[in-house]
Amino acid sequence: MHNKLIIGGVDEAFNVPFKRVLQRKPELAKGVEFEWQDFGGGTGQIMRALNANEIQVATVLTEGVVSDIYKNNQSRIFSSYVISPLEWGVHAHEESPLEKVSDIQDSVIAISKFGSGSHLMAILNAYENRWDVHGLKFKEINNLTGGLNALKNKEADVFFWEKHTTRSYLKSNKLKYIGSFSGPWGAFVVAVNNKLDAEDLKNLTLLLNLVLEEASNFKLSHLSAPSITRFNNMDLPTAQSWLKSTRFASAVGHNQLEVLKVKEILFRSEILQEHSHNEAEFFVS
Repeated sequence: MHNKLIIGGVDEAFNVPFKRVLQRKPELAKGVEFEWQDFGGGTGQIMRALNANEIQVATVLTEGVVSDIYKNNQSRIFSSYVISPLEWGVHAHEESPLEKVSDIQDSVIAISKFGSGSHLMAILNAYENRWDVHGLKFKEINNLTGGLNALKNKEADVFFWEKHTTRSYLKSNKLKYIGSFSGPWGAFVVAVNNKLDAEDLKNLTLLLNLVLEEASNFKLSHLSAPSITRFNNMDLPTAQSWLKSTRFASAVGHNQLEVLKVKEILFRSEILQEHSHNEAEFFVS
């Protein structure tokens, strides 16, 4: 059993319920401590830390953890966390002739990296519009700043990024919002390193029950929207919109169907190649 379990995730509004519970330092088992660690580098950085057992638990994008488990087999999905899909805004330079998402077929699309959520959503959008996926053109930009600059400098035509995160940056970067796209699965899951034992998982279950209760209260409180405006310079209407559209899991447990959906699009788009892994290996047994 670990005496300390370190939980990692991005410093975003999604993880406020975790942080609030951990600030109260709940006594779930004698001698067991939980600690939160922010990550600024996104899914790839989080999964590298989880696989190396530098952290033992993570809140991470569903498509990111499915891909990483398939490639590295060092972690498992413990539970669903944010069950509403991530809403990806599609953005262009304000002088661009592009006006809606259906216009972008021949555009250069800025993505954080190949195999990332932004890459996957651009591919899913193409499938839904019955475009030739192999004809899509991409430019890797690493992060939000890279994407904003790529459009501002006209190195790319469109940019897929989380809608609410990006909204406050549009005017200052002379960009416009032309639409949105959501994947067919919940945004975030809780993943764990394979080295966690039964006692660790029992304590994590107790903690996550408290977190999901906090998330329910967070959704209902009229004080929540003002408190999250600090994230990505959100204004109050954006924070209220984010809060309204975000749904957290109501109980600890995983959704096997969502993993099947993620796997299907990862294989179909040739981001992953089929090999011997089976469904059971994606989840804590």
